[in-house]
Amino acid sequence: MAREAVGFIEVYGYSPAILAADTALKTADVDLTAIETTRGKAGSPGLVVLVKLRGSVDAVKAAVEAGAEKAANYTEVIASNVIARPDSSLASVVDYSNVK
Repeated sequence: MAREAVGFIEVYGYSPAILAADTALKTADVDLTAIETTRGKAGSPGLVVLVKLRGSVDAVKAAVEAGAEKAANYTEVIASNVIARPDSSLASVVDYSNVK
C-alpha cells in the first residue's frame, strides 16, 4: 500500500489528543508521526495539541475522521485535515519522509 497522504487532528488538551491518536491508529492502517503541543491564542481554553498521521489517502481520511469524532466527545476539535500527495516543499514543515 502506497504511503501518499498526511493527516492532522488539532485539539485542546493532551489527553483528548492521545485518545484521538489511539482511535485513529485502531481505525485504519496509518502511522503516527508526531504528537506536538503548540501555542494557542491568548484566552484559549487549554493546551493545543496536534496529532500527525500518514498513510494511504483512504486510510488517513478514515483515521482522521474517526479520531476527530472521538476527541469531539471530550474537547473542542480545532481542526482536522488530510493532504493527499503533499508537495515535496512541505518536507521541512511536515515529517513525511516515508510517504511515497
